[in-house]
Amino acid sequence: MSESPLGPVPTQLAHFEIKGRIGFGGMAEVFLADKHGAENTCKRLVVKRILPVYGNNSDFREMFKAEAGVATRLNHPNIVQVYEFQEFAEAGQLLSMEYVEGLDLGKLMAYARIKSTRIPPWVAAYIIAEAAKGLHYAHERKSDDGVALAIVHRDVSPQNILLSYEGAVKIADFGVATANLFRDKVGVLKGKYGYMSPEQARAEIVDRRTDIYALGVIFYEMLAGRPLRPGLSGDDLLAAVRSGQIVAPSTYVRDIPTELEAIVLRALSARKEERYQTARDMAGAISRAMMQRQQLVEAVTLEGTIEALAPRNITSPDVDRKLAFRQSGGLGDLAAQNTVAAVRSARDGSGISSVGTHDEPDIEAKKTAPNKVTKEVRHVAILTLRLHGLEELRQLGGAERGIEREIRNMLDSLAFKWGARLTWTSHDHARAIVGLLANPSRATSDAANCAIDIQEFLKASAEEWPVTVQASIGIVRGIASGVRDHQGHLIDHALQNPAEFLASLVGDRAPAGCTWAAGGIYRLVRDEFVWRDALPLHIEDAAARQAPSTMRIHELIRRFSRGERAIRREASPSDLIGRDAEKADLHSALHNATQPAEAGAEHVVVRVVVGEMGFGKSALVRAFLNEVRSDVSRIHLDPSPANSELAFGAVAELVRALSSTSSDMKLEQAQAVLNDLLGMPGGAITYRLAQLVSGEREEHGEDEDAAYVRKIVVSGLRRLLAVHTQVGASIWIIDGLQWVDRPSLEIFSELMRESGPHPLLVLLVTRPEERVLPFIENLVRIELRGLRFDEMAQLVESRFGVQQGVASACADLIPRVAGNPFFLLEMVDALLEQETLEIKDHDGRQIMVRAKQSANRAQALPSTLEQLIANRLNELPPEERAVVSWLSAAGGPLSESDIVNLGRLTSPEPIGRLCARGMCDRRGDSIDFRHPIARDVAYQAIDAKERVLLHRRLGEHLAETPIASGLSAVIVARHLARGKLFSRAADYYLEAAQAARAGYQTQLARPYFQRALLLLDTSDLRRLRAHEALEGIYRLLGRHKQRRRHLHALRQMARGSNSAEWVALALLRTAVFYYDENFYSSCETVARQACEAARVASAPYIEVEALSTQGEALRELGDVQGALAACDRALKLAKNKGVSPRIRADVLRSRGLLLRRVGRVREAVDCHVEAIAVFRRVGARRPEARTMNALAFAMFVLERFEDSIALALSSISIDLAIGGRFQIAKTLSNIGQAYARLGDLARGIAYLKRAREAHEHYGDQDSRADTLIVSAEVMLEAGDLDAARSFCLDAAALTSVTGSAYDEVHEKIVHAMLDRMSNDSARAVTLAASARQAAESQALVSFSCLATAVEAAARVDIGEVHTGILLATTALGSIAAIQGSEFGLEICVICWDTLRRAGSPQAIEAKRVTLARIAQIVSHIRDPRLKSLFFNRSVVRLVLDEAKPQTSVS
Repeated sequence: MSESPLGPVPTQLAHFEIKGRIGFGGMAEVFLADKHGAENTCKRLVVKRILPVYGNNSDFREMFKAEAGVATRLNHPNIVQVYEFQEFAEAGQLLSMEYVEGLDLGKLMAYARIKSTRIPPWVAAYIIAEAAKGLHYAHERKSDDGVALAIVHRDVSPQNILLSYEGAVKIADFGVATANLFRDKVGVLKGKYGYMSPEQARAEIVDRRTDIYALGVIFYEMLAGRPLRPGLSGDDLLAAVRSGQIVAPSTYVRDIPTELEAIVLRALSARKEERYQTARDMAGAISRAMMQRQQLVEAVTLEGTIEALAPRNITSPDVDRKLAFRQSGGLGDLAAQNTVAAVRSARDGSGISSVGTHDEPDIEAKKTAPNKVTKEVRHVAILTLRLHGLEELRQLGGAERGIEREIRNMLDSLAFKWGARLTWTSHDHARAIVGLLANPSRATSDAANCAIDIQEFLKASAEEWPVTVQASIGIVRGIASGVRDHQGHLIDHALQNPAEFLASLVGDRAPAGCTWAAGGIYRLVRDEFVWRDALPLHIEDAAARQAPSTMRIHELIRRFSRGERAIRREASPSDLIGRDAEKADLHSALHNATQPAEAGAEHVVVRVVVGEMGFGKSALVRAFLNEVRSDVSRIHLDPSPANSELAFGAVAELVRALSSTSSDMKLEQAQAVLNDLLGMPGGAITYRLAQLVSGEREEHGEDEDAAYVRKIVVSGLRRLLAVHTQVGASIWIIDGLQWVDRPSLEIFSELMRESGPHPLLVLLVTRPEERVLPFIENLVRIELRGLRFDEMAQLVESRFGVQQGVASACADLIPRVAGNPFFLLEMVDALLEQETLEIKDHDGRQIMVRAKQSANRAQALPSTLEQLIANRLNELPPEERAVVSWLSAAGGPLSESDIVNLGRLTSPEPIGRLCARGMCDRRGDSIDFRHPIARDVAYQAIDAKERVLLHRRLGEHLAETPIASGLSAVIVARHLARGKLFSRAADYYLEAAQAARAGYQTQLARPYFQRALLLLDTSDLRRLRAHEALEGIYRLLGRHKQRRRHLHALRQMARGSNSAEWVALALLRTAVFYYDENFYSSCETVARQACEAARVASAPYIEVEALSTQGEALRELGDVQGALAACDRALKLAKNKGVSPRIRADVLRSRGLLLRRVGRVREAVDCHVEAIAVFRRVGARRPEARTMNALAFAMFVLERFEDSIALALSSISIDLAIGGRFQIAKTLSNIGQAYARLGDLARGIAYLKRAREAHEHYGDQDSRADTLIVSAEVMLEAGDLDAARSFCLDAAALTSVTGSAYDEVHEKIVHAMLDRMSNDSARAVTLAASARQAAESQALVSFSCLATAVEAAARVDIGEVHTGILLATTALGSIAAIQGSEFGLEICVICWDTLRRAGSPQAIEAKRVTLARIAQIVSHIRDPRLKSLFFNRSVVRLVLDEAKPQTSVS
């Protein structure tokens, strides 16, 4: 193993014992580890730890967690098992997976080539068939609610097919394939072009048939013993893959079986419609070919092949195989590849357990257990398993004998995954105890999950086996006693009677393919899974066995989907019981908010009411508001779950509530109202607020100014709140914070940070959900607890007007509801309707009693709240049920008129009856369920076909309302999509996406555009809008692979669109792509074509941008005059009315950068000043900040360092005001460099340190290299050569990754200066000469002059005096010919000193030029302190000391 840059190998990560590091890459490091399991087992695993740079990225963390969640659900013998993904405070994010002892297919193929042979054709076919089985299983995988996951591996290659030494074939990296989006960065793992399908190479949307094509490539290479496309790489290989052309493998090898060649050629069909449509079809074709040829190949055959071709080695998923391969010396040193296995054996002295073997007891753990033991008794879950079909399988004999071993191995692995060990009591019976490991709180849930995984595995694999194998599973809860070890595991345990008997009984009685669970299991996890009641079990000799005579049994069906799990119990009882303290807290908060400012009180006071569904949050707030005096105004927001993805939806509702505007207003109307209300004549604030009110939008050229827009909106809301509260105190209530969209949450958080001029109490009512927790940190919370027994009884008495008998009648009911008021009231209400409970009059007092016929109290109680509500809904009259259906399908409130029209009601009376029943509430003109759980239950009860019709009608109805425009159009889109009107739905997704993009909400625009693409036919020209937008979005995000895919799609569709404008736009985007990829010649050619197409299309805005891009490319190609001519043409054309001033300003900025690079700095300054004026006029703050920073650097080049610092600080202030981040690091670096040039080294070093910290924080890698190089320059001047060398080496490493020619030249020059100061002038000559040539080719004038000067000095050092003099005079002449250089003084000093040391008479003129430059710089320094520091610079002192007493500079 190699030395890792990540530090020493840890010995422990969380509960994993680390045995060694076996790889590391750009995203993670990978370890070999042991994990101790239940019943003293120990299993060897592979553990991947995500590197902190990714673990700290919330977007990556969430995506990786979601993908890892999919991976853990893939349970198949031909897929590497992923066990768990967890986050630990110190260990970080860890992904554990199966350890495979063996090698990958790529290595086996390489060993075969070394021995001048091939893998036998039928063995190759067996490998492909086994891999296809795993792929088919994953392709077919569905979510918990039956929706296809559409998993595609995308990276099937020989390196991702692992072979165990026992002949097992496993696909690796499955389930986290889409996490490879993060591997597209330079220097990080990439996809393999050679195994891509043609459509994948064309960046089209791929499906399972792409994986089938990859299998075909691998099969071809095994049969032919050579690559499919040898000798090609990079773009050439990609182009060959796209063409889809192949040569039959028999062209190279004659003895390939014709059946296998036919299979390969079909899998490699260029058109995916002509390939095998499923991986199972391909595996079936191989199986039929084997039968026809009577070829018997099984695992033992593969085992023999591996033994013959390859020495023992190991491989595991996610190891950086390329790295390991290089470190081992490649195939030239095969013995070295056993290093990991050897190290492992040397460390722990044990053999490596092979794939699929049972976990053996960890004897070593027993030996080393501490003497002190702790006895413990705990609840566990006992799972029993009985397999059906094994006898029939055994009777078949032959190759089928291995299937039983495969099944048992897989079931063992699944049990370990869920923290248990299967103990096989016979060939078809097994038992597992879940809960023996530390922290057994999830034992019941883990047992149920284990059972579901076992059933799903057997069901999914049934088609692969000649006999159907099914399982009967039973789960019961029991008590285990034993010894608790130092890790918290229960060892030497014993089950207490009758747990083991009951578990065996339930498992034996369960039908084949079913999982039965006893009532104790069901009650604990009924909210996590879907259940069905089974028949009760009657137990003989129950008393003798200490068991109940009858057991209530429930059949476990599946896990709840994410949406189903969101169902919670929520209530709002009319009477408030047990909340006096909490209500008093709210009154105290209001009192604090209304106190005079001089009393030290706050003007904005925030309280967060937190509680689970049904705990009475809303009831508490209502009771408080009823007691607040009437002159305190209220602003009430009631967010709907239907709008939780609608960006700024809650903010828009707040603006409407504060301004008395409505969503059906036009933008101009809303702005007029806001202008009058705020006393403003118009402007950005009221315009943005009016956009929110109306939902109308305006296109903007840049997606990055979200922070600036947010600042404007916050400012406007503060003004509105001030107007609203100026008459007195106000209370602002957000009831349902968990439904507020994220952008609104951010704005609300900012609003609450500052006190306003008038008293305001903000009440945030929310469930304790993770998405809102970051927004309520450091706020005072009022957390609602469950009610006590006496409070619950009092609540029932109050609600039902009962004075006596509640405690007795509800004695066994109240404990079951866990203090939840809503559940209790709903249960009592239902029992009263069922006449299980009765209210009787006794001497004028109302008494609650249990009905006489209800003998068995426990069975008379409803089992779940959901079932209770469902029963009530089923009892409603038809018209009321229709209203319920419309409300549940809507997902939020509807107006009364909407419901009447949609339901074709003759009158609104059914709505009134539902409100009277307490099922719904009327809020203004809107009607909604009183409790969200009722909506969810009602929706689940609707037939699938009826749901489609409801959503279709809702979508069509809402499309005629104002909600159909702007961001809210997504609501219409969702309904139309669920109503299977896909084409119309796409229109509204595009509408919402454009609105999100215009509103700087890229994170929303992207998925909306993607959803539109999924809904549109591949030939639909509306896809152009989506591809164009996504290409631009992915460019901003730096996502190369996705950007390229959408660019390709844009070009393909534009060619067939018959639209010259789309063709021009596609060409422009292609030119920009080529520029970003450093293909400058291609960029210039395509940009010229874009100009021509734009002229044909009469689209001047495209032509201007194309000319600007052409100029950038010509600049990089060295054609300065051509580049300037293109910019000039663009500026002339930008005067056209169809071109916005902002585009013209962008051209000016580009021209300024071009002029500075070629030495025409003063002209560059003029361009930047003009561009800044335009950006200010149109309100484009971010481009203004960028251009101001460019102007600051132009001043730096003119050696006006104080002016440069002032402009850079102004640029930073703008960036901070609009939420800028990435610009700041580079600007801080420029400031540090300017201070260093002024001689203030301490301040320069401090600013550079801040710049490096900012680069690290924001991940800005490109300009980070420049900052490191500048830091090296400054440390050279400070005399710290070691620090300078360290910065240089870091910069060189980073530049090798970024590929920046600018940074590479700069780094070489500074390294040459460093070598010269380290007395290695010969090496300095080499580096400086190389830098000079590179700078000249890139037209980097200043770098060329500096490199020439450094080379001149170094050549004089080594005695090449004549060459040194020639180079020094050349550098002096060049620097005099340009308008400015960031190294002007340094070049003059180096050249003068070189000529002086060489004894050249030209040294006198060089000294005069240098003194004049010093005088010019001093004339621009106004600060006396900085002027003094400048004179003390070493380079200045060198010249001035030599010049005394003849010359004085002041």
